Amino acid sequence: MKVLNTSISVLSYNEEDSILHIEMRPDADMNLETTKEHYAAINLITDNKKHYALINSQNYFTIDSESFKYASLSSTVNNRLACAHYNCSFANSLTVNFYKNNHRPGIPMNIFNTKEEALVWIKSLTEVFQTKK
Repeated sequence: MKVLNTSISVLSYNEEDSILHIEMRPDADMNLETTKEHYAAINLITDNKKHYALINSQNYFTIDSESFKYASLSSTVNNRLACAHYNCSFANSLTVNFYKNNHRPGIPMNIFNTKEEALVWIKSLTEVFQTKK
């Protein structure tokens, strides 16, 4: 398991199942600079390989409009197969839904109450992706 810290999150990557776990830091401010650093760190820890993102959104974070646009570019998320947020606070749920519905990142994305529910969903997607190969 690889671990990497950024100014807005803690990243843990399990190469065996291609799941990147992201824990948002309390009061993380996703401006364009920190968001670019965050995605560069993701590319580094995953070695630019295809992966699923499992995001603990328990801690309150903010994201500005430029970062929304950057994070929805296909070139930014080209290695991400799907994204599951869990433990979302109400405010974070609104943010994630706004991003999903208005910026359409082009990958499956969902919000779950627990990590276990999010993992079940991701594992169901891994089976779908494996049958398409």
